[in-house]
Amino acid sequence: MKTVYEFKVDTFRTSEKPVTITTRRVSIEFMPDQSCGNQLMKASVTMDGEDSPGTQNSARLELVKVLAVHFGDQANCHWFPSGWHEIREEGDTKRLKVGAAIQISSNARFVAPYSPSSGKALKINIDGDENLILQFYDASRREHPQDKYLQMFRILEYMCGQRPSKRKMKKHLQRNLGVEWHIPQSALQKAQSIRSLGRIKTAQDLFSELWDLRSRCAHLQPKYGFLSFDDAANSKVREILPIIVETVRHSLEVNPKTKEP
Repeated sequence: MKTVYEFKVDTFRTSEKPVTITTRRVSIEFMPDQSCGNQLMKASVTMDGEDSPGTQNSARLELVKVLAVHFGDQANCHWFPSGWHEIREEGDTKRLKVGAAIQISSNARFVAPYSPSSGKALKINIDGDENLILQFYDASRREHPQDKYLQMFRILEYMCGQRPSKRKMKKHLQRNLGVEWHIPQSALQKAQSIRSLGRIKTAQDLFSELWDLRSRCAHLQPKYGFLSFDDAANSKVREILPIIVETVRHSLEVNPKTKEP
């Protein structure tokens, strides 16, 4: 049995014909609306199995993974409107209550389209580790610089796997630099141009700076750490954000858990 979940969307993309994207678990068809200049404004997610909360959640997660990989990760986020959601089972159509629609679609968003030559496309295996993919998509949506930085850094921690009980997280990440996660040369060059980071010569130098910033965002003590409303602190984090984002993107594209087959 197959169940189809339909979401109203705003993709900023146009097509005269439906666009279908298939993952290992679902088939997603984006359909144009002729009354709106053929914008792709509806997505049908087809899954095996009967309708259930688990199936609904899986459909939403697969849709979000497609957004991260095929629609880029920058700018113009849009919440799905609540109250417009359908389930089709074996040819029958029934409309859900608004409450159910909110539950299903509250975390699913579309972003602006990308040009394949712009570098915004995330070149990863859409059927790879979904925790990494979904965490990246969620981190990309965060607006507060310190929050976004921490959510991006969590991806690197996850990539390194369970740390030995007696090894501190910093040492665990250091040992996995160049193995499970990687700092690209482009990120290193950006870091070397930022005066506030001091003398950056190697990837290990940059890691030390990234770790210190992570600690200051995560912890607050009388003489240590960043206040969330501190403009000077937030300006410093914003300056470093492109480096951590570029590092995470590169690591996703080369890590065995998510790299393209």
